[in-house]
Amino acid sequence: MYQSINFTDFRNAFKQLRPSNFSNEGLCELFEYCEEYEHDSGETMELDVIALCCDITEDKPLSIANGYNIDLTEINLDDMPKVRETVLDYLREHTTVVGQTHESILFINF
Repeated sequence: MYQSINFTDFRNAFKQLRPSNFSNEGLCELFEYCEEYEHDSGETMELDVIALCCDITEDKPLSIANGYNIDLTEINLDDMPKVRETVLDYLREHTTVVGQTHESILFINF
């Protein structure tokens, strides 16, 4: 038995179980990603907050670059649009980018 939920229900489920895992903007991106997945695949998804938190990360581009040893030596680190694009290119080669916020990128862990 499945129940349709809206963004408020989705956000509240995360705030109850994992309040610090995603920003509000990140939750919007994640909700849209989940809805698009359902639409594109024709499959319904079960809302499993813990699984989503284990599978998807939201982080800032420089932190992602440090964590995945992305080479930024040829880039001025003050040029955040260039840093972001380099990190996004790397992520797109290795995994799925779930979405972006003003400050962060959401991606499937790999």
